[in-house]
Amino acid sequence: MASPSTDPEALRARARALRSLAGQVDQSVLGELVAAGGDDTWRGPTAFAFQTDARRANRGREDAVASLHRAARLLEAMAAELDRTRLR
Repeated sequence: MASPSTDPEALRARARALRSLAGQVDQSVLGELVAAGGDDTWRGPTAFAFQTDARRANRGREDAVASLHRAARLLEAMAAELDRTRLR
């Protein structure tokens, strides 16, 4: 039996899992926090600090989603390369 790092189907399964996780992270409440702490909620330095923190968290969420998608693409590329190698 091939190890997961040399089994193209295992790599593709990992890529699917990463994409699924990216979708879950992308749908998290972090994307809505900035609006939730807007002027309609409260005003003042605390509100500004909250929105600043929420924006930072949202950027982190976006970065995490992008990283998960990059990792999934890398796994797919590795699987494709293994397929090509085996066809030779």
